[in-house]
Amino acid sequence: MDMFPPDQPFEGYLSLITVHMSAISAATELSIRVCVDNTGDKMIITDTVSDIYTGLTTPTKGSVVFALNAYAKTKLTTDLFCFVKTNTGSCTIEEVNMTYFGDR
Repeated sequence: MDMFPPDQPFEGYLSLITVHMSAISAATELSIRVCVDNTGDKMIITDTVSDIYTGLTTPTKGSVVFALNAYAKTKLTTDLFCFVKTNTGSCTIEEVNMTYFGDR
């Protein structure tokens, strides 16, 4: 998130997470957990579930959107870690995007 100086905490609103996927096989829901550590113990977004919406022309591709209205203040000196799982079956995560607004 390009903080300056890099060790200051992020402070702002998290508004949207989008997950794009392919190779969807039997999965109909996706859950996500966003953490500041790679072990999944320090969460900034707890487990949240959304339906998978498949593509209009390719039913094995799809997206999930998580709408947030969260104010966060946390020290982000490393990357964020997203843990995702399906309710059944499997999929390949292509990308995860987060929309945020903050002055630092």
